[in-house]
This record gives sequence, C-alpha cells and structure tokens, in this order.
Amino acid sequence: MMRNTVLALAVLALAAGLAAAEEPVWVEVPGLATDIGVGADGTLWIVGSAARGHMVLRWDDGAWVKAPRKNWLRIDVDGDGDAWAISRDGNRLFRWRDGDWLEVPGIAATDIGVGPEGEVFVVGAADDKHRIHQWVDGGWKPYPGTQYRRVTVDPEGNPYAAGAEGRIYRWRGDTWQQLAGFAGDIGAGPNGELYAVGTGAEENSVFRWDEGAWVKMPDSGFVNIDVGPGDTAWATRGEEGRIHRLRR
Repeated sequence: MMRNTVLALAVLALAAGLAAAEEPVWVEVPGLATDIGVGADGTLWIVGSAARGHMVLRWDDGAWVKAPRKNWLRIDVDGDGDAWAISRDGNRLFRWRDGDWLEVPGIAATDIGVGPEGEVFVVGAADDKHRIHQWVDGGWKPYPGTQYRRVTVDPEGNPYAAGAEGRIYRWRGDTWQQLAGFAGDIGAGPNGELYAVGTGAEENSVFRWDEGAWVKMPDSGFVNIDVGPGDTAWATRGEEGRIHRLRR
C-alpha cells in the first residue's frame, strides 16, 4: 500500500509540474520601446524610448540594430519582415525597403496594421476623424466609422480596430462587428490569434481571445501589443516601455 501511495503522489507531482510549466509566462527582453511590431516570419521591430530619440530598431541575433532617422510614432511589420512606420512629425507613413525609408503618399496616420500577406491598414489623423483606411492599388480606401485608435490585421486580411472608447471591432463582409470587452491596443497573429491590452477595470492586463471569450494572461501594466508566429505575443510594459515576450 505504501509503495502504491508513493507512486500515486509522484504521478500527481509530475502532473502538477507539467501543468505549471504550461502556464503562460512573460519573459523580459533587453531594451525599451514606445511601440512594437512583429512580422509573420518573427522579425521584431520597435520604436525606441524618448531617451533614444524614438528611433526605430530591429532585433537581430540578440542585439538591437538601428534604422536611420528619429522621431517615429507607430510601427508594424509585413510578412517579409519589413517595417512600416508612422512619423511623429506630420503623421507621415513610411515603408522600409533596401536599407532606407520610402514614403507612402496620400495620408496622415496615427496607427498602422499590416497583415501577413501585405494588407496595410491605417488609422487616419485627427483631420480625417481617425477613420480606418486600406492601401489598395496605390490609393487609400476609407472604411465606415470614425474615432478609431488602434488597428491590426488578421491572416485573411480583415482589420480589427479599437475605438476611441476602447470598444473592439472586427470587419466581416461589409460591416464592423463589435466584440465583447474594451482594449487600449490589439494585436492579431499570423495564425489567427487575437490579443488585447484591456482598459477600464482590467486596464493594462493582456487578454487572449479564445472561443468567443477573453482569457486573462498573467501580470499587468502593459501598454502596446503585437503577435508573431507560434502564438507568441510581444508587449511593452510600464511607462518606461520594458519589452516582454509571452511564452505559452
């Protein structure tokens, strides 16, 4: 009897250990950021801290590599690992190509989301009432509605948006559908994963959309979020913008 009891306890301890190991854990990465973007291939870019002049940097083999110019606001990454960024000066939109920034004309923007297949959406500037626009055939196609704050793009090329009051919307067919909850930022992964940084009573906690409901991840204090391959979320945390990766 004693031997069976010991064996049962050992099995329970092993099961508990495996369960604990599977719990999501945030792992801090060196550096500070005011925005973060990750591509479908896992390429990570950030807008650095104010102390570094809001430079754009790319994570390369364990170190941050600077891109030219300063004073950037928002960033996202396409399926090829190239960055799209919005300047703080005039909300101008630029695309990283062959080692330099190329301006994308025709719009002033305050946020950007890029899908894994290269679909580009932006939130327009204040004089455009913060509408959602998509880059189509060399021009900008407006979507209905105003006063959006953040935008991200799912693998099918559909935008998700966070409104001025934090309400969460997804585009389906020819209309916006509201999801439960409130978000200060949202990020969609290349395999369809959706994460949000909550607001209100759940301010600065990270949530993962799972079968029609938001599941809370550990810890709090997060600000910006994006999602890469393998259901890996990346987020900035605190006023200083510490960079974290969610290991699941």
